[in-house]
Amino acid sequence: MQARSYPSFFLPRDGLESKRIRIKTRTKISTSGKTARIKRKPIFWDRDGVNDGKSSLQVVLDWLSTETNYNKWRGSDRNNGNTKEALLKEIVAELRAVGFAHRATGDVREKINTIEKQFREAVDFQAQTGAGITSASTLRGEILKRCPYYYQLTAVFESRPSARPRVTSDDIDDAEAASDGSSAIVQRGEKRPLAFDEDADSKRLKADPVEKLLAQQGKACKLRADKARRMLQLHENELQLKKREVQLKEDRNERESAQADVELALKRVQLEVAQREAVVQLLLARQKLLDVGVSVAEVDLLLPPSA
Repeated sequence: MQARSYPSFFLPRDGLESKRIRIKTRTKISTSGKTARIKRKPIFWDRDGVNDGKSSLQVVLDWLSTETNYNKWRGSDRNNGNTKEALLKEIVAELRAVGFAHRATGDVREKINTIEKQFREAVDFQAQTGAGITSASTLRGEILKRCPYYYQLTAVFESRPSARPRVTSDDIDDAEAASDGSSAIVQRGEKRPLAFDEDADSKRLKADPVEKLLAQQGKACKLRADKARRMLQLHENELQLKKREVQLKEDRNERESAQADVELALKRVQLEVAQREAVVQLLLARQKLLDVGVSVAEVDLLLPPSA
């Protein structure tokens, strides 16, 4: 029996309806006959507060600024259930609890990565060029320009060796996979003569993920110690700047006080000179009246002598 064929202008009703449904779900026809995509307006993280409450950004920052939460985020391990996806779902649940239903786990992950990147930029700025700034207010402004949440997160973020760890559980799995792959290669080529390896320790370190992890952790500890020294030096520089500002204010107050004393003494001298000049003018006027024949009584009446 031959299969039934249809002309190009005719389709079975089911096929036609399904085609119409697909067309309706994929595109939107405008009045001019052209297809148009519906663009969603961006919802800013710091401007989506519900009833003048917290924004979704502040909810995320509050979660990150809790040390136990951030330790779980940085030390997440898929073997103990504390995966980043589980933590992201926890944050999304907190967002929805206060009325934010438009943030997904992918949005939160991207936002946290952005916050960590901004924090690292602020730390790098302080370590590289921030020490040359002599004003504490200027330094604070430059830091906030790079990471507006730096002072809210620094206590928690600085307790970790890095805002992004150098070693994760994924790195260990990759190292184990690489180790298995290298073993397979050796088995396939085991008939070949073996050459003496002078760098066996180095290769063993590369093949052993545990030793690699320990080496990287040691490097991370060294980096953390270096960062702690830089932060201590930065705090000492800030303290010195504040002391210098206080000393400058005290010196300025002393100069202003000394200048005020000088001005007061000058005004007193000017007053004394004016008083003496007035006495001299009075005596000259009395003498003129006496010279023209005015009696002493009349002169005393007109120009009484000064006490």
